[in-house]
Amino acid sequence: MDERLAHIKGEMQKRDIDILIATTPENVTYTTGFRSVTHQMLKGTLIFSVISKDKKIPPVMILPIGEADRLFDMNKLPGEILTFGNFNFVPGEKLTPKDKRYLKQIENNKWKENAFDILLSTVKERYGENLRIGIDERGLTYSEYNLIKEKLSESEVFEAFNIFKEIRTIKTKEEIKKIKTSVKITEEALLKTIESIKESVEEVELQKIFEKELIENNALPAFTLIGFGANGAYPNAKPSNRKLKKGELVRFDLGCTYECYYSDIARTAIVGTPSEKQQKYYDAIVEGQQEILDNIRDGAIASELFDIGVKTVKKTIKEYERHHVGHGIGIEVYDYPILAPWNTMKLKENMTMCIETPFYEFGFGGLQIEDEIVVTKNGYKMLTSIDRDLFVL
Repeated sequence: MDERLAHIKGEMQKRDIDILIATTPENVTYTTGFRSVTHQMLKGTLIFSVISKDKKIPPVMILPIGEADRLFDMNKLPGEILTFGNFNFVPGEKLTPKDKRYLKQIENNKWKENAFDILLSTVKERYGENLRIGIDERGLTYSEYNLIKEKLSESEVFEAFNIFKEIRTIKTKEEIKKIKTSVKITEEALLKTIESIKESVEEVELQKIFEKELIENNALPAFTLIGFGANGAYPNAKPSNRKLKKGELVRFDLGCTYECYYSDIARTAIVGTPSEKQQKYYDAIVEGQQEILDNIRDGAIASELFDIGVKTVKKTIKEYERHHVGHGIGIEVYDYPILAPWNTMKLKENMTMCIETPFYEFGFGGLQIEDEIVVTKNGYKMLTSIDRDLFVL
C-alpha cells in the first residue's frame, strides 16, 4: 500500500493537484486498501478518502461508524479515521483487541455531523485555501458535487474520476502480484471445469464447478459466462440447463476477484473433432491476438493495436468486426486503456492488460481467446499460462 500511495502522490505532483478526494468504491479501495461492503451494494453511501500531495501527510478516511469494523481487520490503518452517524452497539464484558479498537473509534465518533460537514472542515482546517482539488465525481450526485464546489469556492475544484483512472493504469509490484494470483486461481478453476466437460453436461453444472473452485481458493466469482453451441454467440451468455452435444463449441469467459483485483480470461473447447470452419476460425482469432501481442511495448498506441488485430483476423474471417480488442484490468475489470479505434492513448510499462479477439456468429456459436499481460519496456510478460489452443475433448 505504501508503494501505491507514493505512486498516487507522485502523479498528483506531476499534475499540480493539491488534494484528491476519492468517492467511488473502486477509488476509495485503491487509495486506502479498504473495501466497504455497503459502499459496494448501497447507492448513496458516502465514504471519502482525502489524499494530499504532501508525502508526509497520510490519507484521511471519512466513513459511517457502522462501516468502520473492517478497518480493524487491516494490518495497518490507511491513515486518520473520521467517523460519523449512528449505529447501535452493546459493549459486552469479554472484549477482543478488535472490540477495544472499535469502541475507541466509537468514543470519538461525530454523532451529529454528516459526511459533507466533516469533509469540508477537514479540507479547510488541515489544508487551507487556494488549492487545486480533484474530486472523484462519479460517487456523488450532481447536487452533492456542486455543493462541495460551492463550499470550497476559494479553491479550484474539478472533476477527477478520469484522473483516478489514469493514475490507476500503472500498477505497483503489489498490484501485479495480486492480479497474477487472481489469474492463477481462475486458470486452475477453469482447468478443473474442463475436466468435467462431456456430452450431456449442462452449462450450470460447469458454472457450479468453476465457482466452487474459486471460493475454495479464497477468490470471489465476478462473472461466469459459459455458452454451448449457439448459446456461445451471446457475449454475456447466461449458463442454463442446456445440455452439451457432440461437435458443439464451449465458450468460456471468466473472472474472479482476489483481494479486490480482477482476472478476466477466456478459452474455447469442443467435444469431438472440430469442423473445418470451427478450427479455421479459431486459428484466425488466435493469430489476431498474437499479432497484437507481438506489437505491444511501452509507447504502443491503442488504436494501432486495434487495427493490427482486426486486420489480421479479417484475412480469414472477412466479416470480422470489433469495437475493441483489449482493455486494462486491475481494481476494475475494465481499467484504462481500451484498445479501440478511437483511442490514441499510449501503453506504458507496468500497465496490466487483457488482450482478446472474440468472434460471435448466431447459429454457429462463439470463439474466444483472452489473456492477461503486463506491458514491459520492449514487449510484454504473459500472466496467463494455460494452453491457448482449442481444447479438443
